Amino acid sequence: MDDAIGKAFVEINGLTKEFGEVKALREVSLSIRENELVGLLGPNGAGKSTLSKILVTLLKPTFGEVRIAGYRLSEHPQKIREIMGYVPAQPTLYPHLTAWENLILFADFYGIKERTARAAIEELLEAFDLWDFRHKTLRKFSTGMIQKVNICRGLIHDPKFLVLDEPFNGLDPVSRSVVKAYLTRMIQKGKTILLTTHFLDSVDDFINNVIILNHGKVFSQAETQTLKEDFLRKQKTLRIEVKGTLIADSLREGEPIGGLSEPIRLKEIKGEDFFVFEIESFDRLEEKLRIIQSLFSRVSYFRMKDPTLEEIFISLTKKTKPSEVQV
Repeated sequence: MDDAIGKAFVEINGLTKEFGEVKALREVSLSIRENELVGLLGPNGAGKSTLSKILVTLLKPTFGEVRIAGYRLSEHPQKIREIMGYVPAQPTLYPHLTAWENLILFADFYGIKERTARAAIEELLEAFDLWDFRHKTLRKFSTGMIQKVNICRGLIHDPKFLVLDEPFNGLDPVSRSVVKAYLTRMIQKGKTILLTTHFLDSVDDFINNVIILNHGKVFSQAETQTLKEDFLRKQKTLRIEVKGTLIADSLREGEPIGGLSEPIRLKEIKGEDFFVFEIESFDRLEEKLRIIQSLFSRVSYFRMKDPTLEEIFISLTKKTKPSEVQV
């Protein structure tokens, strides 16, 4: 086996994929550490699915190098397939078969012994709340149930590296939570996961690292918290969330507070005891925070509101031309 590059589990250098005159990926270079849960984000047409399909050996790159677990993709695609799990955006299942039959079939494709396969399928169906429906054909399943079987299919052989393309498609909030819990357990067991999603609110506190693709190039790669902190420092406004008992009962949303040249404003009132304030500048920040605290007789919660991944994503990708994307 080739030596791994550094400590990266996935290493991509200068990856380009062309479809005729269209460049879906443009000299993409990035790395993913082992035992990391990474979110691959980007607008439609950014190249997320193309990159995912290259990693799972369904597409060949036009140029560039990919290594996974030390194996060069160009030289050892079969070795990579053996450690790889893939959940496509569009389920590739057999609707006339039951959930159990579908998973037994795919386990057989992987060469898993029947006893091992049955134990793995039972564990997965239980984990994804599908056990009671195991003998029903997929024709009778909802979109969300089919998607959960689709995810089980990608996990059946206990892959070391898992790529999920839009895994939350069709899932209700409860099912999303179930999927996130299972993926978290996989990370705890030492697996490495890359997922693409449009449901940014579902992964905001879930993924360790974010890669943003735009126009086929890597626009940004950073740890989630670092990305939020950097974004926060660049903002002109800061939001403060407070839960407590307000002394004054005459405050109104949008009102300036404190008599400063750069005022504090009450941005939003949520219920009887939750308030969101907006500070227009970081100047004299400590003084402004004291002014906000002085409005309450009792405070049970007081914090700066972190930006969401969705806010960061929209800010970074809007009105960006291909020539403006950094490689």
